[in-house]
Amino acid sequence: MPGELLIVGLFCLFGLAVVGIISLSYLQGMRNFTEALANGIHTEAAVERKFGRHYVRVGFHDLTGRRYEVTKRILPSEFHRLQEGSATQIVYLPKNPNIWFFADDIRRAQELRK
Repeated sequence: MPGELLIVGLFCLFGLAVVGIISLSYLQGMRNFTEALANGIHTEAAVERKFGRHYVRVGFHDLTGRRYEVTKRILPSEFHRLQEGSATQIVYLPKNPNIWFFADDIRRAQELRK
């Protein structure tokens, strides 16, 4: 009986930990998007590679001229819209250029805030 209670208790704690990690990840993504809305830097990126289940690698230069190549999982609709070798507009975080969003998404969110 005590062993069963321990297993149930550990299972509940594991479930809470998983929910907590997912929640923190979601909140971090929202915070990054809000930061991009307020302070993001617009630039053009080249779609270097599409692969796997909706992963894309883009390459771009930041304001200092440093080159970044960043891989990100994107929505299926965005994945099918992009072509390797084509250019797309993005907005990256000035403090962390590895975090970027599509400029169209930022523009739509800014329009909704008005």
